[in-house]
Amino acid sequence: MPGGTAPIHLARAEADAGGFAGLEALRAAASEITEGAELVVIDPEALASCASGLLEERRRAGEAPLEAGIWYNASPDGARAFALVANCINFGSGYFPGLKKDGSKSGYKTMAAGLTEFFETNWPFPPSRLEKIGGPAIAHILGQGDEPSAEALELVAMMQVDLAEFGVHLRSGFGDSFAAMAAVAGHGAEVLVQALYGLGAYRDGYRWKGILFQPAKKAQITASDLALVERHIARHRSGGAKIPGLDRLTAFADNSVPQVLEADGVLRYREDLAMLIAAGSELEYGSQAEVEIRACTISAVERLSEATQAELAPAEIDALLWNRKHDPAREPHYRRRPSHKTRCHYY
Repeated sequence: MPGGTAPIHLARAEADAGGFAGLEALRAAASEITEGAELVVIDPEALASCASGLLEERRRAGEAPLEAGIWYNASPDGARAFALVANCINFGSGYFPGLKKDGSKSGYKTMAAGLTEFFETNWPFPPSRLEKIGGPAIAHILGQGDEPSAEALELVAMMQVDLAEFGVHLRSGFGDSFAAMAAVAGHGAEVLVQALYGLGAYRDGYRWKGILFQPAKKAQITASDLALVERHIARHRSGGAKIPGLDRLTAFADNSVPQVLEADGVLRYREDLAMLIAAGSELEYGSQAEVEIRACTISAVERLSEATQAELAPAEIDALLWNRKHDPAREPHYRRRPSHKTRCHYY
C-alpha cells in the first residue's frame, strides 16, 4: 500500500469548532484526504463489481419500509419526532461491545427498539421533556436495565447531555415543536444539516493536515431518515413533505459502511491497521486511521454513485450497504470482518 509505514496512532486531527462548510466542501475534503491516505486505499476493480451488485439489489428491493419494532410510526408527527430523537443519540457504536443486547444481537436495534417502546408509551410529548430525562431513565429506555455496564454508563452520560441540548434548542428556537424542526428539511437536506451542525451532538468534524473535514454523519442521516418518514406518510396516509437535495448528501461515514466495503474488497487496509481492527483495538476519534477510513468511505461511495451513472445517489448506496450487513443471509460474511471501534457520539 502507498505511503510507507508511518505510525498509525501518532498523528491526530484538530477539533472543528466552526459551522458546517457545506456538502461540496465535504466531498472535496474527503477526496483530498483519500488521495493522500497512507493506511487505506480504494480498489477500482472491486468498486466496479460492487456498483453492479448494488444496482441489482436496488431493483429488487423497491422502497424500504419503516421496519416494525425499531421505528415509531403511529402518527406522522410522532414518526418525525422519533427520527429526530433517534438520530440525536444515534447510537454510539464504539460502545456496543459492552452493551446488553436483545434477541437481535444488534446494539443499534436493541436501542432503537427501546426508544420505539418509549414513544409508544409516551407520545405525544414536547421536545422540552428531553431536558429532564436523567441517565438512569435513558439506560432503561435503551434496554440497559438497572445495572448498566461501564461502557453503557459512559455512553448514556453523553446522550443525556445531547438530548438536553437538543430539547433546549427546540424549545427556544422552534416553539418547543418537533414538527417545526422537521419542517426545516422542506427547505433542503443541506439546510437541515447546517441547522443541526451547530449542536454538540452533530458537530462531527476535524482539521486533518490543514483540511477541514466534516463528515456530519448524524446531521446527514437525520435528513435521510426524515425523507423515509415523509415517503412512508405519503404512501400510507395523506401529505408527506418533499425534501429536496437528498441526492447531494454524501455517505454517512460511520463504522458499518466501511466494514462492508472492506469485506467486499472496495476498501483495502494496510496490514497493521487490519490487524488492529481484527484485534478489537480502539481507533481514537480524530486519529489518522479513523479519519482516513471515514474519508475513503465517502470517496468510495461517491465513485460507486458515478459508476452507476448517478442512478444511485450516495445516500441510497449507504443504505444498501448497511442493509447488506444486516441481511441474515449475508450477515455471517460481514461479521467475520469486524468494524473499526471508535468511542464517540458521532456514529
